[in-house]
Amino acid sequence: MKRLLVILVLASLCALSMLCVAQWRREFVLRSQIAELMQRWTQENRARVEAEQTVAQYAREIERLTALRNQLEEQMLRLTEEVDGRRADQSARGFSIAVLMNELIAQQVRAGELGRRLDSAMQRLQQLQNQAQSVAQKGGSSLRQANDSLRQLAAQRDEAIAKLNERTRQYNDLVRRYNAIVGKQP
Repeated sequence: MKRLLVILVLASLCALSMLCVAQWRREFVLRSQIAELMQRWTQENRARVEAEQTVAQYAREIERLTALRNQLEEQMLRLTEEVDGRRADQSARGFSIAVLMNELIAQQVRAGELGRRLDSAMQRLQQLQNQAQSVAQKGGSSLRQANDSLRQLAAQRDEAIAKLNERTRQYNDLVRRYNAIVGKQP
């Protein structure tokens, strides 16, 4: 029986050592799984932190882009108002330029008419001078009459020249205003 007891103890010892080996193996597997889970958890935490940082960065970028968009919208509204104002101004300027051009054309027509009058007065004066020379050759009283006519024509000529000078001055003023308006356009 001693022997049986020794065999039983040895069998128990073998069974116990097998059990220990099985537990060590199981513990080894569990520790490797725990280590793997810890590593996976660490990686997931890193990924979560990186994702949170990315989300925060995207939030900042969204805020920056929103502010930029608002700024651009304000600028666009301001520029739209400016463009509308300039369009209205250009329309008004176009109208005033058209009015000034009509005035300019009318003054050119008047100046041309005064020039024709001046030419006819000069021709009449030349005729009277010719007559005066012929009368001077003929004699006395006719000479006085020719001189009077000559003075009268000279006065008419001076008046026509004064009117022409006034029209020319008005024409030049109109041209200066027109140039000032055209020069102010952007």
